[in-house]
Amino acid sequence: MFLAPALETVLARNAARTNKTYDTATLVPMIHGLYPSMLPAEYLAAGWTVLDTAGLTVEQTVDALLAHPE
Repeated sequence: MFLAPALETVLARNAARTNKTYDTATLVPMIHGLYPSMLPAEYLAAGWTVLDTAGLTVEQTVDALLAHPE
């Protein structure tokens, strides 16, 4: 399964992390660099299930993953 939230969601979640011992802002350039190369359409074409988790909580994401075992 490929989790595919919008870039804005990825950046917001990264900024909100408090469980890291480093400044997560250092990851922003890497996120911007990797995100465009991970196109959901390519994963769909390869037979993956793609889940947009932008509007889901952690618990809802886990439930969705468990509902689609692969």
